[in-house]
Amino acid sequence: MMQQNLMAWCLGISGLLIASPAIAQLVPDSSLGSESSIVTPGTINALPADVISGGAQRGSSLFHSFRDFNVGDSGRVYFGNPTGVGNIFTRVTGTTPSNILGTLGVNGSASLFLLNPNGILFGTNARLDIRGSFFASSSDRVIFNDGFAYSASTPQAPPLLTISTPIGLQYGNRAGEVRSQGAILQVLNGQTLALVGGNVSIEGGQLLAPGGRVELVGVAAAGEVGLTQQGQEFRVNVPDGVARADVSIVDSALIDVTASGGGNIAINARNINILGSSDLTAGIADTSSSAVAQAGEVTFNAAETVRIAEGSNVFNLVEPGGVGNAGGIRIVARSAELDDGAQLGSYTYGQGNTGDTRLEIADTLSLAGFGGNDGYTFIGNLIWPEGVGNTGDVIVSARSITFDDGAQMGTFIYGTGNAGNVRLSVSGTLSFSGRGFNGFVSGIGSQVLRRARGNGGNITIAANSIAFNDGAGLVTTTFGNGNAGNITLEVKDSLSLSGFNNLNRLGSNIQSLVSQGAIGNGGNITISAGSISLIDGAFFNNSTSGEGNAGNTTIRTNGNLSINGISAEGDASGIGSNADSRAKGNGGNITISARSIALNDGAYIVTASSGQGNAGDVSVRVADTLSFAGFDGNGLFSAIESSVGRSGTGNGGDIDIVADTLSLRDQAQLASNNSGQGVAGNIRVQTQSVFLRQGAKFTAETASGRGGDITLQNANLLVLRDGSSISSTAGTAQAGGNGGNITIDSKLIVAVPQEDSNITANAFSGRGGNVRITTQGLFGIEPRLQETPFSDITASSQFGVSGTITLNTPDVDPAQGLVQLPTDLQDTSGLIASTCPADEGNSFAITGRGGLPEDPRQPLMSDRVWLDDRSSAQTSTLPAQASTEIVEAQGWVRDRNGTVTLVATRPSAITQPTQSVLCALLIGNQFHDR
Repeated sequence: MMQQNLMAWCLGISGLLIASPAIAQLVPDSSLGSESSIVTPGTINALPADVISGGAQRGSSLFHSFRDFNVGDSGRVYFGNPTGVGNIFTRVTGTTPSNILGTLGVNGSASLFLLNPNGILFGTNARLDIRGSFFASSSDRVIFNDGFAYSASTPQAPPLLTISTPIGLQYGNRAGEVRSQGAILQVLNGQTLALVGGNVSIEGGQLLAPGGRVELVGVAAAGEVGLTQQGQEFRVNVPDGVARADVSIVDSALIDVTASGGGNIAINARNINILGSSDLTAGIADTSSSAVAQAGEVTFNAAETVRIAEGSNVFNLVEPGGVGNAGGIRIVARSAELDDGAQLGSYTYGQGNTGDTRLEIADTLSLAGFGGNDGYTFIGNLIWPEGVGNTGDVIVSARSITFDDGAQMGTFIYGTGNAGNVRLSVSGTLSFSGRGFNGFVSGIGSQVLRRARGNGGNITIAANSIAFNDGAGLVTTTFGNGNAGNITLEVKDSLSLSGFNNLNRLGSNIQSLVSQGAIGNGGNITISAGSISLIDGAFFNNSTSGEGNAGNTTIRTNGNLSINGISAEGDASGIGSNADSRAKGNGGNITISARSIALNDGAYIVTASSGQGNAGDVSVRVADTLSFAGFDGNGLFSAIESSVGRSGTGNGGDIDIVADTLSLRDQAQLASNNSGQGVAGNIRVQTQSVFLRQGAKFTAETASGRGGDITLQNANLLVLRDGSSISSTAGTAQAGGNGGNITIDSKLIVAVPQEDSNITANAFSGRGGNVRITTQGLFGIEPRLQETPFSDITASSQFGVSGTITLNTPDVDPAQGLVQLPTDLQDTSGLIASTCPADEGNSFAITGRGGLPEDPRQPLMSDRVWLDDRSSAQTSTLPAQASTEIVEAQGWVRDRNGTVTLVATRPSAITQPTQSVLCALLIGNQFHDR
């Protein structure tokens, strides 16, 4: 049976190829009885054509029925359009697909519906000459709201009642394919061109519906889809429960609905594939001159995957010279892929706003590859150089999103207008990696480009985790006249930045910038994450090189902030805010809160100014430990710093640190310095323990202005080792400026005298600062008039007035605890208990950290000696040796000056073969330092 059907199909096709173009390819059936369709030769528009008349007219609807319906190559077939008919419905009840290889038209303004469940093919020379809308569908029947179904599988005549507007299409178990092979199919302005399969394939050619609607729908199995009419447009609605087939647009195909207003493209399928440099374009054409003109939307709805690749584009735009607003783009799918230089977005080349670009992806969105569009894959909205208008937002939701090979997303202003926002919601992982051959790195941006006027948009991302690799980044920048946008990240788990881009020599980054020549303020960077790591030269940067202030950076994490590793250029990782030498504005503030922070390998947290503004403030709150260590590849140390460079005219910012433990080594610095003309900022530290080792510093120094104040509050321990220092010195360039004040409140302050660790509030020609120290113990460091090779506390001035040093230690009343001596003397021999006699071979034992120094002024050293202090369980008789005995006092005498001296008589020698438990534990002990 299958072979017979296949043979019959082949013979049918052969018949189509050899039959006359006028009659044999159009075979009406008898299902309409006396109202059957009639095909006659005729002339339309002065050219020969096959004219179809007859049919069953019911109100404004006309019904035709054919066993075979084909239009030969170069053939012309037209439906007659009786008066009052708005819709013509044609069904094919045979078993072969319809081949439309020539011109199919309506001799009037009615819309044409062609139904063939076996499929429909449009050849390279296929054309439409239709003033209404055109539907080509492999559905089985058209459904009307009065319950009537005009069916191709169970053909019957329509009832003699008036037929209303169609409301749906009914599919059988198997729908044929609708395919266009290089055809140019066009309807007039405002009309609908719909191809509804089965699978739908557009292989080259064009689908044109200026200001109207192009509908491509794939249906895979039995079910009903809705059909609604809004004005002149028809729309197909596919319920969620209906299985869908695929829609493919390939081989440089073009779908275009641009006009002076309106224009929609809607694709509804299982998989949507747009490949081979194909373009889908909606928007405002260059012929539009109305500022209120509004373009339509581009909408994809895929049960599975949307793939746009191989240099293909999906645009909704305002063309050059056009006036009006572009519409938006919306994609709903389980997954989406943009590859090989694909681009998706809403652009303005003329005058008008762009629309929003929205992607609602249930699973994975991936952007990758480079190809035909300047080399990179892109999703976003733009105002081009001659354009005037604002861009819409880019709004994306997905379970995971990946950017590879230089793929990018964003909103950009090259002309005049404000950039829209970029908003991402990712329930899983957002990752960036790879770079394109042209040096583009993967990332997201919102920028006002050079010579442009307008504000950048904000970037807002919520994700479970985010990873930047290979120099990828987030950037909001103004190169023109306008403010940069803000960046906000809400990350439940981890945020990590790593890797390096060999072409632009940068690590992965998050930045908001005011570029050289720009006029505007930088945006704020706000990040909240479970943990944050920056490695391999990665950085956060909020800076200005133009006329405007840098934005602020705020970072919050309940976990660890780890900054370490150096780039291939030797640059350290870090967090910065800078107003450089070309800037006319202030650096931004940096505010960080974390459970712990580790800065290694020259890592930095820095606000700086080298221009005409002030450096920003730095505020750090750490529940546990804040540590600094290591150098970068250029020999720079780790630091938290607010500084002004030599060319700067502003002031240094303040630094506030709150931590449980603060540890600096390897020349690390906590610094608020000013090498220019202004004053240094202040440093305030509140911590339980501070460890400065190996040349580490707290410094608030200036070249010529006043040194900043340094305050250490409520500490239990301050340790300075190996040439470390706390300095608020002014006049380091041998200029004026008073030294700043240093206030230290620590229970213990410990240094090593010979290691030259210092606390200084000195000046060159100005007044030395004041040093005020409150402590219960000061060891290894002492006040001096000038600095020495030892550990000093100084507040001197080389050519000015020295400052003051104030040490506050606990007050002690000299009379406290004294008692009145008795006046009645008594025999003391009965009051003194016998204790262990002193024997030779014994020694004094002390336990505890550091042992007993040779000199009370010397520090407890870190060297440790362990000796066995266990006593023997056996008793022995110690040989009595001649020694100077220690004897107990037997009385006292008072000399003529009133001095009281205890005296005793010398007893005879005592041999003691055994000892008490207490004495046994002391015998034979040596120095034991634990």
